[in-house]
Order: sequence, then structure tokens, then C-alpha cells
Amino acid sequence: MLAYIVVIVAMTAAAILSAYSAHMLITGALLFMFSDGCVAVRRFKKDFAFSDEVTWFTYYCGQLLLFLAAIGPVF
Repeated sequence: MLAYIVVIVAMTAAAILSAYSAHMLITGALLFMFSDGCVAVRRFKKDFAFSDEVTWFTYYCGQLLLFLAAIGPVF
């Protein structure tokens, strides 16, 4: 579990330190890290109420914000 956490935190830090739009990127990276934290808790510890919904909602929101930060201003 420790290796899993280290990899997820390293990915989040790399995203935050990149040159993309800061606000959306940081929020997206943190949401992605939270969703992976939910996966880790479910896999290595114990399932929790609404775990599927929380995991998928934060995952998709995080991915959307990371994507929007990467493509830059659209309008």
C-alpha cells in the first residue's frame, strides 16, 4: 500500500509542478489523488458507504479538470 501511495502522490506533485493552468490543474490533480485514495481504502482496508459513487465522481471531475487545464483557454 505504501508504494501505491508514493506513486499517486508523485503523479499529483508532477501535475502540480507542470506548466499548465494552475487553478484547474491543482484542483483536478487533488480530485484524482482523492479518487485513487478511495480506491486504496477500498482495496487495502475496508469498503465504505457510497464508495463507488464518490470514487467515480471525483475521478471523472479530476480528469475533466486536468484535460481542460492541458488544452488551455478555449474561448
